[in-house]
Amino acid sequence: MDLLTLFSYVLIVIVLLPTVPIVAGRVIAIFTSFTATRCETLKPEGTPKGKALIVYEPGATPLTKKAAYSMGEALFKQGYEVDVAGIRSPFARNTTGYGVVLIGSPTYLGRVTGPVKKYLKNFHSDNGQIIGLFPTGTRGLTDEGAMPLRIIESMEGPLKENAIDVHAITYIGYKPFDYDRFVSGLVS
Repeated sequence: MDLLTLFSYVLIVIVLLPTVPIVAGRVIAIFTSFTATRCETLKPEGTPKGKALIVYEPGATPLTKKAAYSMGEALFKQGYEVDVAGIRSPFARNTTGYGVVLIGSPTYLGRVTGPVKKYLKNFHSDNGQIIGLFPTGTRGLTDEGAMPLRIIESMEGPLKENAIDVHAITYIGYKPFDYDRFVSGLVS
């Protein structure tokens, strides 16, 4: 085998090995995004403290959906009526009447997804709504709360463009996350 052929094989391995899982993840994420059409409601007994909407895009792993439902349970424990809705659910489109709106997105290559950016561009908040964002990511990134700068930068455009006043943004990775503490800080 000559040196040029060897170099070609090494280059293919270096380029293709990391690229294939990324592309596969993006393709899976695109297909799962179209399945995010359901909404589940959690209603406390008696008069609720308020109404909350949690919108999420599922992504290639179950992390964002799990985080959305965990946030919903934390709000439910605080006495809120909670709708947990996939990003393509009819419930996700209308945020009127909700005192709290949380939006979750998986991240790929340090950025939130296109459907979430589009959702933020079309987002209309009521005065006084508490708005929170929770991008989720992979095992190798930082601890809870700490967020890579690229994730923040990927959300800045749609947030500024639509003048969305976000009360809290937190990054959720695969390390344990205290959903009750985050929600308490958000609604207190």
